[in-house]
Amino acid sequence: MKLLLKYILPCMTLLIAAASLADRVQSQITAAASNAVEKLAADVLDEQIGVDLTVADFVHDTTSLDALMYLLRQSQQIGGPRWLDDQTCQVKLAMEGPRVLEMLRQAAELNVNTTPIPSQALVKRLKDWKDRTFVATGTAITLRAAQELRPPASGAWDQIPEAARKDAVVAAARNASDKAMEDLKSIEYQPGQALSSALGNQAVQQKLQTYLSDRPVTSVHFSNDGSVETTLAMGEDDLVGAVIDALRSSSIEISNDPDQLKRLHDQIDGKLNAVTGRAKAGFTLQSRPVAAVMLPGTPPEWIKNPITVGGSASAGGNRLKTARIAEDQALAALLKHMESLPLNNNRTVGEWASQNASVRHVLDQMLIRAKVTRIEYAPDGSAAVKVTLDPRDLWDELQELP
Repeated sequence: MKLLLKYILPCMTLLIAAASLADRVQSQITAAASNAVEKLAADVLDEQIGVDLTVADFVHDTTSLDALMYLLRQSQQIGGPRWLDDQTCQVKLAMEGPRVLEMLRQAAELNVNTTPIPSQALVKRLKDWKDRTFVATGTAITLRAAQELRPPASGAWDQIPEAARKDAVVAAARNASDKAMEDLKSIEYQPGQALSSALGNQAVQQKLQTYLSDRPVTSVHFSNDGSVETTLAMGEDDLVGAVIDALRSSSIEISNDPDQLKRLHDQIDGKLNAVTGRAKAGFTLQSRPVAAVMLPGTPPEWIKNPITVGGSASAGGNRLKTARIAEDQALAALLKHMESLPLNNNRTVGEWASQNASVRHVLDQMLIRAKVTRIEYAPDGSAAVKVTLDPRDLWDELQELP
């Protein structure tokens, strides 16, 4: 028996490792396909229907974005997954123009009171789509590969050490997984039972955090201010399975009823396909002495009301890029507001931050925690974004400083 176990146990270990590798490979393929769908959507939404009308405007007015995304997820894969190396996967998808046009035509007919253009006129404007095929290639890489990506040789990144850059990419990925966890809390795994209650179980929380932090990366964006955005792909089928597995592994009851499982899937579907986190490289140039933080004895008045600021951006590129620029403007306004807040001896948070790297780091963390509460698109393609921060978070972090 001992001799038999000597051979069986290593084989079982190899089988488990092989299964884990297969799951990881499939997750990366799924992520690359999802990234291709997002690129297809960006291309389609940018298409002009008229002088002052894009497909993005049309689907907004007809509330048909979900229908468009559903269609694009049925795109045909061209060839098999392409592996550039053992950590980089690409998937190419194609969608015929006539199928997209038919979906838009139906949306116009179903929403005659809100459509910006009648269905017949829409078909006439886009008649050249009968010979059109939308094609996009999606890419997904591992987090380890994402750490090796380098920003353009300009701006603040020229002065940031390699280790700090890699740490920032990982921190942004962690921020993305934290955001995903927050979004999951409101999901009801049983009628009237939100996942937030189950996350009180440490084992459930740990299992989900491990899953979320190990998602493939579909985008890394380096900004000139030394911040980085990392986007993680969250395949809804995998995510539903991970939620169920985390609950059942901790003996938390979840129904096998198909209707209930479909309801769980519908709550997650489309909401967490991709989640972007932000972080700033935590390097400091020790060129001046660090000043101690002098806080008032009682909390200042400014902690009582949420901070809400806005940013805007004129049309340029696709809507997602325009919204990102507007969000960057809003975060810049938020930073300026935080720096103006008074602390003690007529000194402001910004004045202390200019002398104390720890205070500056707190401000950077607050920009990461800030939540986008509204995105509005104007008919001309411009975007307005509002972000909100609870100032008590800023106060609490400042109090923790030495």
